Amino acid sequence: MISFGRSVFVFVLVLVLGSASSAQLPGPPPMQQKVAEFKQLLAANQQARRSFTWLETTQIAYEGVVKTTKLSDCMYSGPSPKPVCTELSLQQAPLSGGFIRRRIEEKKAGELKAYMDSVRTLLAEYVPLSSEMIEKAYQSGNVLYSQDPAAGTDRLIVTNYKQKGDTVTIIWNAGTKKLTWVRLGTWLGSASAPVQVGVQFNVLPNGVFYAYRKTLNVPAKNVSVTVTASDFSEAIKP
Repeated sequence: MISFGRSVFVFVLVLVLGSASSAQLPGPPPMQQKVAEFKQLLAANQQARRSFTWLETTQIAYEGVVKTTKLSDCMYSGPSPKPVCTELSLQQAPLSGGFIRRRIEEKKAGELKAYMDSVRTLLAEYVPLSSEMIEKAYQSGNVLYSQDPAAGTDRLIVTNYKQKGDTVTIIWNAGTKKLTWVRLGTWLGSASAPVQVGVQFNVLPNGVFYAYRKTLNVPAKNVSVTVTASDFSEAIKP
């Protein structure tokens, strides 16, 4: 009886200590906490970016050949969360061939421009990211969170962000609290016309991060767009 009682006591002690030890093990932070952290990070950085002006170079390529290169001066104006860009220059590849071929190319160029205008309108709903849209997706159960300890990064995967079936993948550095990548998969018109976007971020000397390069691919139209930001400077206050 003594031996049996002692065994039970040891078993209970091991169980209690084991439970206490397990409770003390660090686990992944709650997703709600990480969503809140990212929203705060995004809001603070977007506010800091509003004091800058910059240049954007946009290149549109069709079937791998650059057709248009546009240079714009960009800045934030008023309370709008989206920047205002003013075109500074526009270079277009010359049309080739005879009269009929040029007319065909002109028609294709017009159709392409109309399509790309629709794409820009769609992407304006995604970039820059919206804290409100991320919170809405989280409340709807459309956000997944993961960590990559080796890279020191956090990742949020947001589905149904703007359209049913779209995906926004957000990667930021947990240590420096800087956004590094955003990948977007959506569609225009129908799911059979995918639009793929990758946004690479860089950091200014004062710690503000910004979208350094945006690449957009529309496989259905054989179109790719590259937007590069450069020449950041403090806006002159009136």
